Amino acid sequence: MTGRTLQLLLCALLALAPLGEVCAKDKKKKKDKPEENGIEWGLRLEGEVLYDTNIFNLSESQIDRLEDDRAADEISGRFDDMESPDDVIISPRAAISLSFPLLFDRDFTIEPSARYDFYVENPERNHARAGLDLEQKLGGGHSIGVDLGYAHEVFRKNYLADATDLVDSVSDDERVYEPGIYNDATVDLRYRARLWKADKDTPLLRRAELKARAGYGFRRYDDPFDNRDRDLYRAGVDLEIELTSFLDIEGGYLFEYLESPGDEEVLIRDEPEFGVDLNGDLDANDLDIRTEQKVDRTRFRHGFRADVHLKGDRWSLKVGYRLRFEDFESDELFDTTYRGREDIRHEARVALIRKIGDSFNFTLEGRYLKETSTSDAQNDNEEREYERFIVGATLTAKF
Repeated sequence: MTGRTLQLLLCALLALAPLGEVCAKDKKKKKDKPEENGIEWGLRLEGEVLYDTNIFNLSESQIDRLEDDRAADEISGRFDDMESPDDVIISPRAAISLSFPLLFDRDFTIEPSARYDFYVENPERNHARAGLDLEQKLGGGHSIGVDLGYAHEVFRKNYLADATDLVDSVSDDERVYEPGIYNDATVDLRYRARLWKADKDTPLLRRAELKARAGYGFRRYDDPFDNRDRDLYRAGVDLEIELTSFLDIEGGYLFEYLESPGDEEVLIRDEPEFGVDLNGDLDANDLDIRTEQKVDRTRFRHGFRADVHLKGDRWSLKVGYRLRFEDFESDELFDTTYRGREDIRHEARVALIRKIGDSFNFTLEGRYLKETSTSDAQNDNEEREYERFIVGATLTAKF
């Protein structure tokens, strides 16, 4: 990370907390939301600053190549617009909520939101996101809702698009990489049920809630990578338990099916591995040969989470763990990147939250992610195994 980037990160982190303190002191102590004609409204503003050590999910060897500025990679465009593996991300966010009586004369809430992710070192990654949450309360701690999300023109990384040599071994500078840019949309239906709520004087098992959701999403890539398009189907359940006034525990499971059968695309393969003359020169012993073959990225994904939340009057601490398995379904002969591949990702989280006044929260967080794969890929243009450290701060204001 450059010195300029580090200075920006430190300044932003130091500036967020005092800003909340100053605003909190000047704000009048009024907890009631503005209300007109039975309509209540609220405003939430957030400013987040994160430092991420590996924004492109690159393996160690890929990071070395990016930082080495190899001539062959410059020619192929392998790392075009990928200025640095680490970066500072500044994300302003805003959400407005409107609540009014609707079904059964109970509150119905509409909350549109927007955010923008600004990458200091890698501006090609900059993109906007929008969301819309709808919730209808049903009484007794039950509710139903719909969440919609959309991300516009997200630059993922550069992918192999072609190779210029058709009859001989393809060298690094003969590969052609293009930017993988996509639009992403999701819609989720959710249901919340209160399983238990005890009296305020009850010391243990004060509250238990079950949350279930099911949804659909799609990701569509710009040309020439429509072969990477995918459809997502998912369902999950979460259990939240308030054990005492100062301790919550949460757990959850999420199942996802990512359908991405793809199409034929350019691969670089060794003929001896398959015993096939891929380039038609009557010799099945060539290495690093260009071939166009079917690639299938369809996979099943299983996600588990566990969280512990320690609550105080003004301070709280959240500690969590995430585990994710991916099982790829490809049975294409030449698709050695995904055929028989299984990935596993571990993620540890910690967050310290400080309440400032009646309307502000200041959060310091840290995350560590590590993903590994069990298959032996033959081409190195895909992300395989990687590590990421993420640290940051968020100031949230609710009015």
